[in-house]
Amino acid sequence: MTTTEPSPPLPLSVRIGWASGSIVTSTLVFVTTTFFLRFMTDFVGIGAAVAGGLLASTKIFDALINPLMGLFSDRSRGEGGRRRRYLLIGAGIGAIAMLGMFNLPVGLQAGTATTVALVMLMLSSVGYTAFNVSYLSMPAEMTTSSVERAGLISFRIYALAIAQFIAGGLAPLVLMAFGGGRSAYGAMAVALAALIMSTAMIAFISTRKAPFTQLTAQMRSRFWAALPTLFRSRLYVTLLLLKATFLIGSTAHTATAAYYVHHVMRASDATLSLFLTVYSAGMVLSQMLWLWLIKRIGRVRCFIVAAGAYTIASIAWAMMGAHLPAGLFFVLSTVNGMGAGGILLVSESMLPEAIEEDYRLSGIHREGTLASLFAFAEKFAHAAGLALVGALLAWYGYVAPKTGGILNGDGLRAVMAAFGLLPATFVGGSCLWLLLLKRTRPAHLVA
Repeated sequence: MTTTEPSPPLPLSVRIGWASGSIVTSTLVFVTTTFFLRFMTDFVGIGAAVAGGLLASTKIFDALINPLMGLFSDRSRGEGGRRRRYLLIGAGIGAIAMLGMFNLPVGLQAGTATTVALVMLMLSSVGYTAFNVSYLSMPAEMTTSSVERAGLISFRIYALAIAQFIAGGLAPLVLMAFGGGRSAYGAMAVALAALIMSTAMIAFISTRKAPFTQLTAQMRSRFWAALPTLFRSRLYVTLLLLKATFLIGSTAHTATAAYYVHHVMRASDATLSLFLTVYSAGMVLSQMLWLWLIKRIGRVRCFIVAAGAYTIASIAWAMMGAHLPAGLFFVLSTVNGMGAGGILLVSESMLPEAIEEDYRLSGIHREGTLASLFAFAEKFAHAAGLALVGALLAWYGYVAPKTGGILNGDGLRAVMAAFGLLPATFVGGSCLWLLLLKRTRPAHLVA
């Protein structure tokens, strides 16, 4: 298909099939972020700082290999297109890595367990990147219609919600069904690895007749030539700082959810499942509200409202602790999810505006370069958030209680701070970056 040919409507099967690939990426990211840290500290016996450092280092590794995978994918050739094969390859590597990281042999020395876990995390990063870069490149090849592309993305949002529900809502139930111990994490990994491979297969098969493009000329990158002017757009710089800052906080919140439920609330995995389910529902169901609010008060003010809601709820989690009433549990879970939904919607919708401003300033179409740096900021933020959680738990001297034991003292305060105060500080503080736009704020961002 060439870019000059009109694009026919994509079949519903292609839309649904391609969108199902979001379940692969979301599951890989969510499970490692939410469950890996507690698995390593509470069941493998690795220190919190070391476990957090493992996650942080592999997030940085993931960010660095993204542009390499993009180049490799672009230069590939194949009768079925350049991208589709990497859906299966990436999902396969990711599934194997998930099985390995949650099924570490019992009795390994701490150093050996740490090394094996690091290898599995790096494999997971390779699998995720191979799948994700190719997956996100496909809509531009499948259709030249902006309406069709918007339709594809809307299906992807629903798939992300399904993935959030499965990984966040059902995975804790699997843990509980298998006793909640070390072997339960292995069972959870088997179930989710099967989910990853099945949805990747659906995406691969359903897009077999989708249009694609082939590379017909040697790639020429303008990245280095344009680098000196890359950060001339104040809106783009603000967006990078905004995204990185609030993601540090939201990553800390997600990574310590299991700690908070088990050690502070002294509740079961069923409560963790309920929290993540309500949180996800708040994100999805609030989208129409945020779209309505953006039209009336603009993106900047809408972001402040969403970040404020998230911050207030996070502070409440830290203050209430084990005395949290059941009704307030639902309220805070919902508000956290709604705030996260608004923050993500506003920040993602500001990226095209920043790219357009960069073009007006530089005269260079470098959407890919700007988008890749945006993705790098996300990876950096995830890594920093996990590292901060590990450092905070270690600083307070967190030691996992024995089976049936109760966490008290500094360890309890560390979990409450990591789940409540750390997210509140970074999510609320991210609004300060909007001051950079005070004199140059585009009219369409405020009205």
